[in-house]
Amino acid sequence: MNNSRLLKEWKQLIKSGNKYNITPITDEDLTHWQCILQGPNKSLYQGFNFTLKILIPIDYPMSPPQVKFIPNTMPHPNVDWNTGVLCLDVLKNMWSPIFNLQYIVEC
Repeated sequence: MNNSRLLKEWKQLIKSGNKYNITPITDEDLTHWQCILQGPNKSLYQGFNFTLKILIPIDYPMSPPQVKFIPNTMPHPNVDWNTGVLCLDVLKNMWSPIFNLQYIVEC
């Protein structure tokens, strides 16, 4: 696990204002993060907050994190209705170690 990479990302998020509310769940474990997204204005999701659970794999950043909506009832074509898993190609075959947690949330 590349804790130094995750610590650097955490510091960058704080410095940038962390508008996506991406945080590790505890300071001791940097493999479990959460994010609270607000629904975009002028959309069906306006006024709603959505919680993402982000699981960081041991070989991050060589492998992508797993991102799930909690609860898993997000009605969106990029979210698996049964599991809540976010289905984006950057989290699968298009992943690159140059991506970071903020980039994933901005997708």
